[in-house]
Amino acid sequence: MTIKTRMLINILRTTYKNTENNKKKNFNNYNITKITIIIRARTKCFFFY
Repeated sequence: MTIKTRMLINILRTTYKNTENNKKKNFNNYNITKITIIIRARTKCFFFY
């Protein structure tokens, strides 16, 4: 396993957990976190796209 794949797996795990928790809490919060996660993923891990 390379560092890049490990990073991607960790990001996917954390984002999944966050989205599941926010779905339970509030739909608006879920949408906001979804947008921020997409932005974060695009900026930090641009080499995956």
